[in-house]
Amino acid sequence: MSLAVVRQCWRDSRLVWLLVLIGILVFEVMFLRAIREFGDDVRAQLLRLPFIRRFIRTLVGADMGDDFTATTLMTIGFVHPVVLTLTWGLLVTHSSRVLAGEVDRGTADMTLSLPISRARYYTGVSFALLLMGLPIFVAPLIGIAVGERIFPLSEPVDLSRLAIISVNFAALFVGIGGLAMMTSAMSDSRGRAIGVVVGVLLASMLVNYLVPFFEEAKLDFIHYAKYVGVLQYYQPLQVLREGRLPLDDVGVLLTMGLGCWAFGLWRFCRRDIPAA
Repeated sequence: MSLAVVRQCWRDSRLVWLLVLIGILVFEVMFLRAIREFGDDVRAQLLRLPFIRRFIRTLVGADMGDDFTATTLMTIGFVHPVVLTLTWGLLVTHSSRVLAGEVDRGTADMTLSLPISRARYYTGVSFALLLMGLPIFVAPLIGIAVGERIFPLSEPVDLSRLAIISVNFAALFVGIGGLAMMTSAMSDSRGRAIGVVVGVLLASMLVNYLVPFFEEAKLDFIHYAKYVGVLQYYQPLQVLREGRLPLDDVGVLLTMGLGCWAFGLWRFCRRDIPAA
């Protein structure tokens, strides 16, 4: 790993990273405010509507039932499309800019002529992404804590139980980060690298959102289709209810991330890089 590459990646990506971090924090605070605007009675009535319950189930990965506590509602803030889009945007932007982007701009030969190996360059880019991810892992939890101070709810939020979800969120970050690094390392075009990763993530979200609507059909392919999407292994409400870290889901995400990352490293070190 090269510290010079890490510093360069940080300088190039720090603005995007800062905007993503602020965006997640602001969203969580405003989410608390939105929850507070609805009284307990109105909120309970809304959450009992079949369509609303099914929609929330697609977000948090499980049926809330009658468990409408402030803490369970906060799980939506960990898997809301705004939070996922911001996080995935950082991953795709960073990984595609410094690998596929260099090839696309025709500057890869100049960058790789530096006195460092391709492996050190790849690991430096990856380490920079991981460092930027550390604050992102806890940003939803911090945003909820700040939001509760500014807009306190009728009952306190159990932040210690929500903290477990942050570990699962970190595993999701590593899993998708490995996929993004591999795709970028194999691409000659930044647009293609972004398109592949975004396509995979959108397909994963689509499967996650549609499966609850078709499970009543009791079709076998619907049952197995949900295991294809990465969000199947990130279900905040289920984690909260069990009160423990889902080691199987975390293991799947970490294995996926490290496997993709390792294949990307191998491919990046062996492929021909076109000169400008």
